[in-house]
Amino acid sequence: MAGPPPAHRGRRARGVLSARAVPGHHGRRDGHRRARPLGAPGAHGGNVDIRHLTEGATLYVPVQVPDALAYVGDPHFAQGNGEVALTALEASLRVRVRFDLLDATDAAREFGTLAGPLAADATHLMPTGIDADLDEAMRACVRQAIALLGARYGMAPHLAYAYLSAATDFEISQVVDLVSGVHARIRRADFEEVL
Repeated sequence: MAGPPPAHRGRRARGVLSARAVPGHHGRRDGHRRARPLGAPGAHGGNVDIRHLTEGATLYVPVQVPDALAYVGDPHFAQGNGEVALTALEASLRVRVRFDLLDATDAAREFGTLAGPLAADATHLMPTGIDADLDEAMRACVRQAIALLGARYGMAPHLAYAYLSAATDFEISQVVDLVSGVHARIRRADFEEVL
């Protein structure tokens, strides 16, 4: 069954990637200047690789030790969630970041107890779940999202669970390291009347 040759044979494939600077590594270092491994993500941040962490976005990371330091790196011009081939469109970039330290009580009131990184931009809140098992990472993300909705909007857990099922997209952010990551995309607009 030879048939006609594919239409693309003999021509180069062409495509366009939109360039958006995305630093993949975010996190904190402990007060003894020992860095956590830069590869695997975790509660400390790490290679979270959430493509929505671009200009204007915020990443909240729980500070777990006194005198913690921070790092940002692994920049990309473009990256899909999951970064499935281990690399994206890698880049050499300079980024400007601002670090703010939130009081633990204020942070808990705003976000619940953070078990890991929480990303945010102008339109979405993005709690994360990170685990070696992708199913467990998803469950951890759902738990973090329920805690966030309860703390921030006073939503009962059973209603938050129903909301997440009906109105929130969950995306795989990380599959290339030793652990997997999932993040939820909770629309801020859904709660404009609540605040």
